[in-house]
Amino acid sequence: MTEVHNLRKLYFEEGKSITEISKETGRDRKTVRVYLDKEDWNDVRRGSMTEVEFPKLDPFKRISTHG
Repeated sequence: MTEVHNLRKLYFEEGKSITEISKETGRDRKTVRVYLDKEDWNDVRRGSMTEVEFPKLDPFKRISTHG
């Protein structure tokens, strides 16, 4: 988390551009942008993985007889 803090400090406090920070730290510009844009680091949601659908497999799925 220290690296994220340092990147945010360079941008918000020192006024450096994303390109400058990228060159200085060796991080990709897109990665720097993600670190700058993210507000809540406790939010770990990355999409809904609760139910994955595979419609092409429907004909092969076991039919439940427990009703």
